[in-house]
Amino acid sequence: MSISEELKQEQVRHTIIDGEEYFYVDDIKDKFGYLILDITKVIYKDETPLIKPEFIQKLSKFDQFMKQTLISKPKKKDKED
Repeated sequence: MSISEELKQEQVRHTIIDGEEYFYVDDIKDKFGYLILDITKVIYKDETPLIKPEFIQKLSKFDQFMKQTLISKPKKKDKED
């Protein structure tokens, strides 16, 4: 399944400009922590950031694991007296 199809399946807003499909950057950031956006390819339409699907990539399994590991906080242990 392509990135475009996955985003549509997850109901990420998209639009067509001059025959090209663009997705809303804010929706992608809110719903997907495992996607990489080429921010140099973001365009703005009425102050709304949009990006073409070919400039969106998935993190590798290793990168996803590292991100999850670095973001998770260790639980504090109760002090024993």
